[in-house]
Amino acid sequence: MRLPMLLLTALAALAGCNPGSQSSRSVSNAWIRLPAVAGQPAAGYVTIAATPDHKALISVTSPSAGRIEMHETMTTGQMAGMRKLDRIALTADEPEIRFEPAGRHLMLFDLDPNLKPGGKAILVFHFEHGGTSTLPAGIVAAGDESPYGH
Repeated sequence: MRLPMLLLTALAALAGCNPGSQSSRSVSNAWIRLPAVAGQPAAGYVTIAATPDHKALISVTSPSAGRIEMHETMTTGQMAGMRKLDRIALTADEPEIRFEPAGRHLMLFDLDPNLKPGGKAILVFHFEHGGTSTLPAGIVAAGDESPYGH
């Protein structure tokens, strides 16, 4: 009875049905802006090509941060604020998900103090229907612009 189950598991993995596979996701242009004051959260930005087969981005982690939250900047009249996002749907209606200044962004808390401008930090993107995508993010100083021109 064990042999057929092992064979089915092996065939599923070869066919790309493995929940840990990184099939059609495309995550690019990741960068982190360090905080102006040490100990405060940093901001992270990235572009994700939406792939509806993975349903949603549910979290981002990093060995260089104690915790990462997904946020969205909102403006009501002349008041600006942020709200935490628990998931971001990946749909054909929005083919590219951008995390950028004054919009969706990542808040990186308890950042490794050894991170410096010009360096890199690893970001791991976790998707609702399995799998992860890992990407190095370039690091810039507080107030510096994106290394990707947006």
